[in-house]
Amino acid sequence: MKTDNHENTANDTAQKQTDESHIDAAASVLFQSNNESLTVNQEQSGKRSSSKSNNSRLPSNDLRSNRLRSLDDSARLTVDSLSDTSDRECRFWRTAASRISTLISSPEDAAKINLYTQQYGCIPPPFFVIVMSILQISVYAHYTVQGNIKVGWVTGCAGCIVHGNREGTMTFVSTRIFEIWRFISYCLVHQGLEQLLFNVVIQLVIGIPLEIVHKIWRIAPLYITAVAFSSILHHLIDSEVVLVGASAGSYAILAAHLANVILTSNRLNTQIGKLISVSVLVLFDFGHAIYRRYGLEDCEQKSYIAHAGGLFVGLLMHALFFRQFTRPRFYKILKYILPSIFFIWFVIGILLCALLKNDSSVLKVCNITEHISV
Repeated sequence: MKTDNHENTANDTAQKQTDESHIDAAASVLFQSNNESLTVNQEQSGKRSSSKSNNSRLPSNDLRSNRLRSLDDSARLTVDSLSDTSDRECRFWRTAASRISTLISSPEDAAKINLYTQQYGCIPPPFFVIVMSILQISVYAHYTVQGNIKVGWVTGCAGCIVHGNREGTMTFVSTRIFEIWRFISYCLVHQGLEQLLFNVVIQLVIGIPLEIVHKIWRIAPLYITAVAFSSILHHLIDSEVVLVGASAGSYAILAAHLANVILTSNRLNTQIGKLISVSVLVLFDFGHAIYRRYGLEDCEQKSYIAHAGGLFVGLLMHALFFRQFTRPRFYKILKYILPSIFFIWFVIGILLCALLKNDSSVLKVCNITEHISV
């Protein structure tokens, strides 16, 4: 027994000595790493101080490029720190927004947007633009199948005339302005595949990253405001035809983004290619809208006012609804002047819309007799 006790005691002593040696080794390694990190920090601080002194001698363009590089480095570090977090389902939205931001933003904003989107927590998710696009496609498919409409590239209004030769309940018709929902619901109805595809592509490609960056409570009011204002403008200017399509909302998003890029970019010459590409796309769609208004038969003609109304709202209201990552000195003035101009026109439009009456309708233009069931 005594021999066993002595052996156990010896084993315990050896184990304790081993543990103590491990602890001492770990402590020495930790102390050494702390010293090394302290040395590295001192070296980095010395480099930063020297870089600051050197940067003070650099021209403004070099300083701006250095800041952009530091922002890119910060964004990459943020991506690495978030790679193992629990919100991995948000990586798709972050990656999509970051990639698209490099294509549609100025160099100054792209790095900041990239850093911001990498910290995005998917709350709330960018569901407004997605839901609107799904609703528009669903409504078009429903009325096309139900009404047995022959779908064309610029013809075939799905929802303008429904079963029983009745006016659609979602289109905006000047004779039914007392049906308030029509001021908004017309954006779900489209004529032709070109109008539907253009609006959906603009909403998904540009609207989703903008909604991630600027949030739903900025994109949704801008979209709805453009849709409502365009219907009022249509009633005052071009009430002889029907108003359909989401062009007002998509053009408002597009115009607001372009205005934001132009006014906040310090190097506009780097954005010329993007501006030309977008301008060509807009002119192509606007040309189709003019053709739908004046080149088709009377029954197929649709208004193009929504395009102009969306551009007007986007240009004047972007300073109010969009977040500003770079703010020029004059931007604070524009933030109050441009929205004030819009609200004045909006109130005047509402008053004139209430006073002006029109007796034209879809059935009258198309020379269709409504079937009334007894």
